[in-house]
Amino acid sequence: MTILFLLLVFLVVITFTPIPTTSSRLTEVFHWRQVDFAFATDDDRRLAKARGQFIPENNLPVCVEKWHDRVFLAVPRYKKGVPATLTYVNLPNTNDKTTTSPLLNPYPNWDSNLREARNLTSVVKIQSDPCDRLWVLDSGEVEDKREKPPSIQVYDLRQHVQIGFFQLKEKTDYTEESIFSNMMVDVTSANCEDAYVYLADSGHNHMVVYNYRSNDSHIIHHNYLHFDPLFGDFTMGDVNFQWQTGIYGMSLSPLTRDNFRVMYFHPLASTMEFAVTTKVLQNRSLDFSRSNFDFKVMGSRGPGSQSAASSLDEETGVIFYSLLVRSGVGCWNTFRGEEYNEKSLGLVAEDNTTLNYPMDVRVDRNGILWVLSNKLPAFLYSNLKPDEVNIRIFKSLVRNAIKGTVCDEM
Repeated sequence: MTILFLLLVFLVVITFTPIPTTSSRLTEVFHWRQVDFAFATDDDRRLAKARGQFIPENNLPVCVEKWHDRVFLAVPRYKKGVPATLTYVNLPNTNDKTTTSPLLNPYPNWDSNLREARNLTSVVKIQSDPCDRLWVLDSGEVEDKREKPPSIQVYDLRQHVQIGFFQLKEKTDYTEESIFSNMMVDVTSANCEDAYVYLADSGHNHMVVYNYRSNDSHIIHHNYLHFDPLFGDFTMGDVNFQWQTGIYGMSLSPLTRDNFRVMYFHPLASTMEFAVTTKVLQNRSLDFSRSNFDFKVMGSRGPGSQSAASSLDEETGVIFYSLLVRSGVGCWNTFRGEEYNEKSLGLVAEDNTTLNYPMDVRVDRNGILWVLSNKLPAFLYSNLKPDEVNIRIFKSLVRNAIKGTVCDEM
């Protein structure tokens, strides 16, 4: 009887093993119902609201990037009333529990966010590099209207000044259909000037490659950059919508023997993962009719696994990626040499409330995974509820995030 009872208990435990939630592997660092900004005075805030320059419910962070004791956030001007599009918050002290919803500071200052000349218009992606620079992808769009050409801007994080500015070329780099959604910087601390930037144009289904040294760009076309029409229908909560979003998620391997990297990438409206060497991407004179087969099919994540952002940890070789429909974060260990399929893919966390639309994932240079969730579909097609937490930022040591999953180190 005792043996039978223990066997039943064992079966119950196995059957009801809980799916990892954000509380088990991810630690919440910040959360907001609505973001607010560090205006100089309360009068300045009231005046900005009165003039329609600050409408709290129209501000939504979409990208997270950690550098030293700062966490940078991109707040695109999807709607009117966004006072600063490039912002940061300071990380709280270990014992400080009072700054879970901090004010957003404009970066590098208020004037740089005024949408004039070479200033910031609408930032959609940011990334720091080993050379203490902040790379900024500015869509140039305000409320779905293009005010300026998309641009790449570079800031010195020590001096807090702009040190680089490149506008994309109309009709070659971008068209009216272009939607620039993501950026990946390829550089090492030993060669800061030899930087390449890969831009994902999710609307026109192509990639722009920017050469920092030559200050020039070229285009990459391939069928694998396109969306899959079978996976463009999304239902999240009470919101149903259809997206035709192409190339979005991009992550880079460590340097290979030939001094290049492998880029792993996927369209957002798709469940497939692909790969290509950066040797192909960086060669602007390459004949793509001959290099077509340099692009590889890695495999499928399975039904309902559409993904936005991804990021690779160079020490463990693990790629982390958002799972939009499942409200989760997945992983795959590139060092294991296993086939890319549902059996080799792990689940870091899944939570319909706290990970509602995990829009961005990012591994910093200290081996810490950062995750941003923001309920973007509700923001775009409905309304965010001001009495609920709508924006969350989590973190986890990479090794803690993968512990007990198929992504764990061998």
